[in-house]
Amino acid sequence: MPHCSTSETKLAQADEALAALKGEIAGNASALTETETRLAERLAEAERKLEEPRTDVEMAKAIALTALKSATERGGPFMAELDALASISPDDPAVAGLRPHAATGVASRAELVRKFGDVADTILAAIHQPDPNEGIGQRLLSSALSVVKVRPVGNVEGATPEAILARMEDKLQNGDLKGAALEWESLPEAGKAVSTEYVSLLKTRIDIEALVGDALAAVVSGKKG
Repeated sequence: MPHCSTSETKLAQADEALAALKGEIAGNASALTETETRLAERLAEAERKLEEPRTDVEMAKAIALTALKSATERGGPFMAELDALASISPDDPAVAGLRPHAATGVASRAELVRKFGDVADTILAAIHQPDPNEGIGQRLLSSALSVVKVRPVGNVEGATPEAILARMEDKLQNGDLKGAALEWESLPEAGKAVSTEYVSLLKTRIDIEALVGDALAAVVSGKKG
């Protein structure tokens, strides 16, 4: 019966030890990979949980701004809707900008269109004052003609007060509030002087819509207010 030499026995034992060590290393590597995977999953879950409150706040802010937009568009007071936004995002620029108008509201687009006819007539009457040097009869005739004169409508060309007012009305009816305000700036001073209150309502409407629009855009884009 053949006998193994001492060196062969030691070599066999070394191979067995090496094989056992490789197995242990492989097991440790597998366990480490599983641990890393679990840690990564827990980290991702923690990040999601941290993000949830911010997402909830932004959702609530978007809802509050949408309600505020509807309230400002209808033209009446919007104190409750503004307070709702302030409770969620007190530092939002829209809160400070809208606060002075919350109790009374601002003129709606429909109201601005509805009031314009009378305002335009007042403007034309102020611009076309009878010449003080005219005789009484001529002044009465001029006054009568100014009353019955038909004001043009639509996108009328020209630099006359009638053409300017026609374009202004056309822009109001088509929702171009900024364009209407720019047209007003080109009126003669006499016409502007008697319509400052109306244009103040118009410019306030423009400012309010810009404030609410910017706030909503910031929420949609994910910026913090």
